[in-house]
Amino acid sequence: MLERTNNSLSIDHTDEMQKLAFLESVCKSSDHGMILLDKNLNVIFSNDKAVFFGDHYLNKEFKVGASFKNIPTKDSASVQFERDVFRCMQFGESSNFEVDVNSSSDSLVWLGINIKPISIDQGIVSGVSIEIHELTARRAVELELKRTRSFYETVLNNIPADIAVFDLDHNYLFVNLSAISNDELRNWLIGKNDYDYFQRKGSGIEIADARRAIFNEVITTQRTHEGIDEHLRPDGSIAYKLRRFFPYTEQGELKLVIGYGIDVTELKMAQKTVMELLEKERGLSDLKTQFIQMASHEFRTPMASIQTSMDILMHYLHKDDQDIETLAPIFNRHHGRIEQEIRRITEIMNNILLMGRLDAGRMNFNPVENNISALITSIVEEELFSHNGRSIRLIENGTPINVNVDRSFITYMLKNLISNAFKYGSEDEIPEVVLDFSDTGFKVTVIDHGIGIPQKEMDNLFQSFYRASNSENIQGTGLGLVIVKKLAEMHEGEVFGESEINKGSSFGFFIPATI
Repeated sequence: MLERTNNSLSIDHTDEMQKLAFLESVCKSSDHGMILLDKNLNVIFSNDKAVFFGDHYLNKEFKVGASFKNIPTKDSASVQFERDVFRCMQFGESSNFEVDVNSSSDSLVWLGINIKPISIDQGIVSGVSIEIHELTARRAVELELKRTRSFYETVLNNIPADIAVFDLDHNYLFVNLSAISNDELRNWLIGKNDYDYFQRKGSGIEIADARRAIFNEVITTQRTHEGIDEHLRPDGSIAYKLRRFFPYTEQGELKLVIGYGIDVTELKMAQKTVMELLEKERGLSDLKTQFIQMASHEFRTPMASIQTSMDILMHYLHKDDQDIETLAPIFNRHHGRIEQEIRRITEIMNNILLMGRLDAGRMNFNPVENNISALITSIVEEELFSHNGRSIRLIENGTPINVNVDRSFITYMLKNLISNAFKYGSEDEIPEVVLDFSDTGFKVTVIDHGIGIPQKEMDNLFQSFYRASNSENIQGTGLGLVIVKKLAEMHEGEVFGESEINKGSSFGFFIPATI
């Protein structure tokens, strides 16, 4: 009987006619084309399917009784076919290959050819079996799949986003050009994972660990994971990428995991800019609120005082029985009060206008060489004259030097600090102005012995319109120290300050010798 093995057909020692009839029966019932050759390579059987495909080497010449040796070789496929048949007969080698042939209608047909030895006794080849499969439909599907794959790869490679496809073991199945532009590296990565990739790059596996954790989360939950990665570019700038990993399923079964990344650096920068603008707008709104609060408080008091003095003067001026000698001291007192309050309003307005010019960058900065010791001394003396009855102790340390400064700026800065020392200091204590010279510049420190400032509020003192919580009953706009700071910075200098509640404060500025 005929038995199928992995590499051959085996026939036992029954009657030869019975063997042939059995072989024909087996081959006729086959869904494929079948040709049987004896040991002399003569055709002992061929079914209709073996010769259906027309005028090529697999044709009607393979009829019973024909000699394989006499069938002409027409092309390279025929040469391979002939070679494999002879090797099968001589060495018992099996082979299979695919060829394309023209059918009777001139359409292209693909065939799969399987050649196997026929043996009666183990190891003895007594014939050859040729099995023919039509592969045209499969080839058409493969070709269409290849075209489809090529189309989608072309699309994916031209999308400005990093795209990768993973199998369920987190191995790369596809990576587009945007993700990895180097062809060699991209082709190498297929079938590898992130650990292989980062090992090749010679970098740590922390990123691979993080990606594996995300991948496992997607596999477990079958939900999309999204996040933004932040990394440094070669030029040192920061780049941001939105990365998303999501599961791909077919009929409810998880098949793949797809990941993509989109550069959102410009979006993040735009968002940052918007947030900064919003914060600035919020700051301006807060500044506006603080200004209104300050103005309503600081303007109300002097205006009320002016109004009161004017009412008193009007009262006396309209009395018929008042003589000049009686009215003179009353007039002088209230006239002086009105002048004082007008100066106070003028100072407030000047500070606000000065602050506006500083913020707008419209302050003229004209540094010239000045004898700093003489300049500071003259400012202190001027302040003593304007605060009649008050005293200031001036202390000078180091060797005096000349420095290029804007005289008007230094004057404003020191006058403001001395004015604060008088306002917030104790009348029983004398404030000090300490002038320190060094090789790098000069430092001016104004020390008072007054109410001090809460430590937690010190950082806020250089913000516009901010006033310490314990200074509500003392005149001020909350702009002086801010202006001092800005004027010092225009000299490439800096301001500083220390304070302790009920013990006093020290504020000052440092101006470098070279500007």
